[in-house]
Amino acid sequence: MGTRIGCIAVWLSFLAFSTARADPPEDTISARRHFYRGERLYAVGKFQAALEAFTAAYEAAAKPGLLFNIGQCHRRLGHTDEAIFFFNGFLQGDPKADQKEIAALIAEQQEVKRTRAAAVALTARPPPSPSTETPSTSPPPTVATPLLLPLPVRQPVKTPTYKKWWPWTIAAVVVAGAVTATAVGVTTTTSHLPGGKLGSIDAR
Repeated sequence: MGTRIGCIAVWLSFLAFSTARADPPEDTISARRHFYRGERLYAVGKFQAALEAFTAAYEAAAKPGLLFNIGQCHRRLGHTDEAIFFFNGFLQGDPKADQKEIAALIAEQQEVKRTRAAAVALTARPPPSPSTETPSTSPPPTVATPLLLPLPVRQPVKTPTYKKWWPWTIAAVVVAGAVTATAVGVTTTTSHLPGGKLGSIDAR
């Protein structure tokens, strides 16, 4: 759509210069020369040079169609604000212009402007800053020391007397000694008795 409108605007500008009187003034001749140059440059994609040529043509002879051509060059160069400005100037300067198509071009440039602003805001967003909180000067929390309870002292188990070996050993020795002493005493007593057989008593 933009290319077709651009060609129409260029053709209208050319028609305005072609229908001029046979002996146009010097400013008209200069404007026509710049216009032709701008047309050639725009056709080969040299939009910055075409912009300069159309601007010079408009300065020589202020034709409304040249405002549209200037706006188209800004549009091709990505200058959204300038394109919107010159498109609006074209609408105000030429009441017979296609209002609907020019308004569509203006809306297109406004959308491009919003999209670029959103992208710039997204990329310019600073990364999250590190925490600025003042480090705490309080001592670190104390780790509770586990309570060590004393181990219970194991009391030695008393062995019953009847389960001990040494009292019984002593008792056995004592008994054995007593038995031995008795046996010795008996033997000693027996040894004092008279030996031999008893004699017969004669009663006569």
